[in-house]
Amino acid sequence: MLQTVGRAELVAVISVVRYACLHKCKLRVWIDNEYICNKAKLIQASCKEPSILDPMQPDSDLWGVFYTCISAVSNLVTFHKVVSHQQASKLDLIDQWICAGNEQADRYASVALSQLPVEVRTRQQEVSSQIRWYQTVSDHLIQHILRVGTAFTQTKKTTSEEVQISGPSDADNATPINTKHVVSMMQDRLPPSFSFTGIHKWFDWFSAVTNIQTQPKWVTWHELLISYQLTTGERGVQCKHVTKGNHRQWEQMNLRSEYDFPEVSRAFGHFCMQIIKKTNPSWKSSMRRPHNWRFQMWCGCVFLHFDATMDAAVQTWLKAHVASSTFCSVKDMAKLPQAADLEVVTTHRRVGLWRFVV
Repeated sequence: MLQTVGRAELVAVISVVRYACLHKCKLRVWIDNEYICNKAKLIQASCKEPSILDPMQPDSDLWGVFYTCISAVSNLVTFHKVVSHQQASKLDLIDQWICAGNEQADRYASVALSQLPVEVRTRQQEVSSQIRWYQTVSDHLIQHILRVGTAFTQTKKTTSEEVQISGPSDADNATPINTKHVVSMMQDRLPPSFSFTGIHKWFDWFSAVTNIQTQPKWVTWHELLISYQLTTGERGVQCKHVTKGNHRQWEQMNLRSEYDFPEVSRAFGHFCMQIIKKTNPSWKSSMRRPHNWRFQMWCGCVFLHFDATMDAAVQTWLKAHVASSTFCSVKDMAKLPQAADLEVVTTHRRVGLWRFVV
């Protein structure tokens, strides 16, 4: 089986739990992998329900071992999430001690990796390359099947009235996201990787998105990006860089870069989803048909009480730029301009490096 960072960290957690089993001692385990930490807590809280283990989930073999061990010492071991790669000067003494231990563990892991035989590392790279190739082929096959299915089911061009009638008619028993609650929970304890100059604009906008007086509906991240641009005058949020621990450092989108609506929307949606998951780790964005009749495709959606004023502004902007056209794929949105009125790139000499001159 392919060795991954997640499996390595899970083996380390299992080792600690087995130590507690042998010595019957109380232990606190600090983990910087949010997924491992949350799932460990979930299994620990459900030790009497073996059905929580899904054999089809990744690393089910190791999670089965973890379940067996933690069932015996559930009252002795506690798990805590630690945010890695922080500036020690901004932390109190206990947090400095925890982060120092986490960094030391990373150093030990690097030393252990460097001491592996060359043939083992070479084989690992070969297997990883093969798996990525198979995943790419699988993705292409799925997209081809979707294209063929779409071609056979689209017998005529639907009008906006027909699409509006055929849109989602119920909430599918989903629970609306309360963006005001998300903001109140995260505003004062946002991880450093999510903090940047201008984050207050995002908080103010996201808090105003929810209006419980309106009916809840499925709203696409594309619509929310347009609403964010219209409300704040900013272009979006982008990933500045990814640290060695696979943590994304976010920033306000660079106004000098080229504008690609689908890419900007993808990054913006990912940022919003990560904030929501900080308050509700089990929450997931849904891939489905949204209520907006313009989107004739499955999109990443969020179920919420979308403020009527914001919603109307988004629909007015879409009508002004695409009239009664519909979006059948992400490519149809490639030419959408930014909704924020920002004159950053000149309208002449749009070739080569001149595209980035202001």
